[in-house]
Amino acid sequence: MSDAKLQLTEPGIWTKTSWIQIGYGIWVNQVLVTVGLAFGFSAVALPQLDSPYSKIHSTIRNNAWIAGALTLMQPIGCLICGFMMDRFGRRMMMILCMIPMTFGWLYTGFASTAHDIILGRIVTGIGCGMASAPPRAYGTEICLPSMRGVIGVLPSLAMAAGILIQASLGTWLEWDKLCYICGCYSLLLMVLNWMLPETPYYVLMHGTIDKAKACLKRFRAKDYRTDYEVAEMKEFKSVNGIRFQIVCKPLHWQCIARCNQILFRYPSVNCYIQITEKNSSSGFW
Repeated sequence: MSDAKLQLTEPGIWTKTSWIQIGYGIWVNQVLVTVGLAFGFSAVALPQLDSPYSKIHSTIRNNAWIAGALTLMQPIGCLICGFMMDRFGRRMMMILCMIPMTFGWLYTGFASTAHDIILGRIVTGIGCGMASAPPRAYGTEICLPSMRGVIGVLPSLAMAAGILIQASLGTWLEWDKLCYICGCYSLLLMVLNWMLPETPYYVLMHGTIDKAKACLKRFRAKDYRTDYEVAEMKEFKSVNGIRFQIVCKPLHWQCIARCNQILFRYPSVNCYIQITEKNSSSGFW
């Protein structure tokens, strides 16, 4: 038996390899903090807009659009991201999704009418949809099976943190100031995400095994032997047509259907999605 097949034991939670994965998981899920900020905005802004001292006066109809425009446009962003993520990469999508987020926040902050706020929320909603999938895909593709549970809860924690931060800041700040803060934060993330490495899986799809191996080492400790994972990557690339398998294999459609069925039902959605994505990769990891 080769040395590559001997490495079946995965590192524990307190090892350097595990903490590297947690660090990257926290980093990429800052993108979902911005989504939480967007979801928490209407609960903070609408009471201020209804105040007699508000510089912008909104009707009940406009309030409904301000609250609902985000979720109305989010599926469009999800579809855009779904088709672009395999073409441009998970890292690049986490950069691109910050463009509509930044523009939407700043446009909302500079709004002079309720209709301007609605338009800003529409653009932000598209950005939220684009931001929903890349951090989850990124975390799935860099983590070892033993870390799926830890990495899997980070998206939910990030969104909850964003809602909490928005509610807390809304206690002291006016809604337009919140927009400026959120817009600047989105712009900062767009810059920081340029420093992220791409995932080994995406590099494998568009590059060579050697490039994927070098990328994989970015997510493991220096003393961690990646031979076993690289052997699986070689086998996976030789056996599967990975360029188009995501949309061609019935198993992947089954995984998508199952994820959609439970998406809004159970609290452990992210862990489930990660497990089904791993299984659909035919033992890639």
